[in-house]
Amino acid sequence: MTIDRDEKFASHVQSFFGEYMGTFTSANRQVRADLFKEGEVLVAHVSYFPGFNSENISDSYFGPIREIAKERGFETKLRIVHSDS
Repeated sequence: MTIDRDEKFASHVQSFFGEYMGTFTSANRQVRADLFKEGEVLVAHVSYFPGFNSENISDSYFGPIREIAKERGFETKLRIVHSDS
């Protein structure tokens, strides 16, 4: 499970999505989730790397994102937003 923080990305999106917490990347780089704190909720904006979509990925991502939420105190306050684009 990889979590990275991109400060340049954060400066561009925080005013729209809330406090940027980092970006999760799945094991084989099929899925990414940009994580934001919106009030008391952790929101994971899930998207897919080129060539992948919700029908052809094999990487696990829901469990790792839930674990990240739990580690950061959002165990029962997680929202996942999917995008196929």
